[in-house]
Amino acid sequence: MISRVHTFIETHQLILPGDTIVAAISGGIDSMVMLDILHRLQAQLQFKLHVLHVHHGIRGKEADLDQQFVEETCRQKQIPFNSELLSGFNRSSSEEALREARYALFDTYLKRIPNSKMATAHHLDDRLETFLMRLAKGSGVKGLRSIPRRRGSFIRPLLFLTADEIRCYADEYAIAYRTDSSNKDLSKMRNKIREKLTPALLNVFGPDFYKGFAESLHDMEDVYALYEEAALQRFAEIVEQAEDRIRVNRKQYKQLSDRQRRHLLEYCISYFYPLNFGIAKRYFSQFDLFVEKAQTGAVFHFDRGVKTLKERDIVVFFQSEPPGFKPLLLSGPNSEAENRFFKMTIDRIAEQAVSLKNGESNVEVICGDQLEFPLLIRGWKYGDYFFPLGLKRKQKLSDFFVNQKISVLQKKQIPLLINKGEIVWVAGYRLDNRYRVRDDCCDLYKLKVKFKQYT
Repeated sequence: MISRVHTFIETHQLILPGDTIVAAISGGIDSMVMLDILHRLQAQLQFKLHVLHVHHGIRGKEADLDQQFVEETCRQKQIPFNSELLSGFNRSSSEEALREARYALFDTYLKRIPNSKMATAHHLDDRLETFLMRLAKGSGVKGLRSIPRRRGSFIRPLLFLTADEIRCYADEYAIAYRTDSSNKDLSKMRNKIREKLTPALLNVFGPDFYKGFAESLHDMEDVYALYEEAALQRFAEIVEQAEDRIRVNRKQYKQLSDRQRRHLLEYCISYFYPLNFGIAKRYFSQFDLFVEKAQTGAVFHFDRGVKTLKERDIVVFFQSEPPGFKPLLLSGPNSEAENRFFKMTIDRIAEQAVSLKNGESNVEVICGDQLEFPLLIRGWKYGDYFFPLGLKRKQKLSDFFVNQKISVLQKKQIPLLINKGEIVWVAGYRLDNRYRVRDDCCDLYKLKVKFKQYT
């Protein structure tokens, strides 16, 4: 079986020379067999092997003994060991909630280790259980593919093996393991399928059932890959990806078929939540109505904290609002301040140079008689107001942003020039009326902002 796992890993390029493989080891039979096989293949495949154990904090002494067992095994095999504790869960916590917390922890852990992948001990029976649960929920083809061999930095080197094959390996090589008592809890759907439905399927269809099931999954993956390739080419015309958001052209979205729109939604949400395999059907019609009818600036909320902002010509998918920037200072006349979003300069100018503005929104000439250096540059705060040039009264900055059609994603990254607590300039947008150039001004300054990226 070791050679079969070796072949599976190499065929699908799950592990490459120089990789660091972090094996997620619970102490159960599946993960302990995986650990033994990976340890035996380590020299041949030329990778580093680490172990991560997750203590869920819900099984008391039993879970403590699991951790001790895995740690001792790693000590004997001289494998680097680490453990992480989940908090806030109990025995009634759902499998989905625990899974999400576990994978969030895995993602965080992998970021600490360069060139690393996380190996989990999922096998063919796990794929069957996942397939049946998604089938019962009406999942589409994407979800019915079940557990993939690889998803990003996560690999499943035992995915082609059955649970019986893993048990035989454990017996043959005398692999010690722990038994999780919660696996017998039939209130959990996966346990119920494992204990009742899978045996019934094997009884009806015989042992060749696994082979047929695996072949069907393989065909399903191939068909979906072809569809996805064509869909992604179409999506590339209407989707713009950034590091923390996705923009979708509204007009082109509405021209897609129902199936294409649903696939696009799944694609966008999976960008933020890779574990997603389908969106609740109620969202599709609601989202279409949102795109068609909602006002500019409205926000649609999906599960998992994913949101969509409606702008004039696009909708923007995001998971969290972008952070603002740290305050900067303009130390005096003829100085500059810069961060990764923008560069701002202030220069004293002669009176005859006032015409240099030439209507540019990123350039402003101001009366500097009231300035006291250093000047502060910061982002928007709740309660900010100013006196916009051309308006004879003060206005809340939030209302100004709405009037200018500046989204909630943009406003925190727009620099405000502050003098003695007063807004002098909403950079790139509007001067405060109190700092306009007047006939009696003695000191004139030219302000300029250069944006490095736009939100």
